[in-house]
This record gives sequence, structure tokens and C-alpha cells, in this order.
Amino acid sequence: MLKQIEYALIKHFAPTSNTLIKATERSYISYPGEYYDDAWTVEAALKGRTKTTEGSSLLCAKLQERESRRNQMVQYLAEKRNISFQEMWNQLLIGDYEPITPVEFKKIQELAEKED
Repeated sequence: MLKQIEYALIKHFAPTSNTLIKATERSYISYPGEYYDDAWTVEAALKGRTKTTEGSSLLCAKLQERESRRNQMVQYLAEKRNISFQEMWNQLLIGDYEPITPVEFKKIQELAEKED
């Protein structure tokens, strides 16, 4: 139970107009389960790292591995909304992204047809 509390997902920090989140803020993950926690512990020990350092390293490696697929997904969402990749990326990054309904998608398509 203690490990579950230790790994519990901590509330997200919402910046106010007067404060910004520092890039060095800690992120928390939920408890991965006994098997993966043990594997993580062994992986860190084999490399002479703390679990925190090894966890960060593993996450970064996985994100690098998925970069092309992630970019494809962002491009798909951008094209569906008829906006640029960068606009879509920014919406996702700052938390402004919301799924669109089929009705909204149809309206976007109609507007795009009128522009052509």
C-alpha cells in the first residue's frame, strides 16, 4: 500500500495569471504494478542509477522511439481541423485540445470547400 501511495498520481499544477510552472517541476506516475516496479528496480541497479534517474531515461528513450508516430498523429488531427501542425501541437501542449464531433468535422469540411 505504501508503494501505491508513493506512486500515486499527484494533482496537476494549474498556472494562474501570476505564476508559471517551472520546467523543472516534478512529474509523478501511478504505480506500475509489482512486476514492472521490480523490473525497474533491477534495471536501475544494473546501471548504477536511482530509480528516478532510470525512470526518466526510460521515458525519454520511449518518447524518442515514438517521435515519428506522434508527429503523424498530430498531423492527422491538424488536417482534420484544417489547421497547421504547429497550431495543433500548441493546442495539445497547453491543454486546449478537445476532440471534435462529427457535426463539427462536417462544418469544418464545408468551410474548407467554400474557401476553395
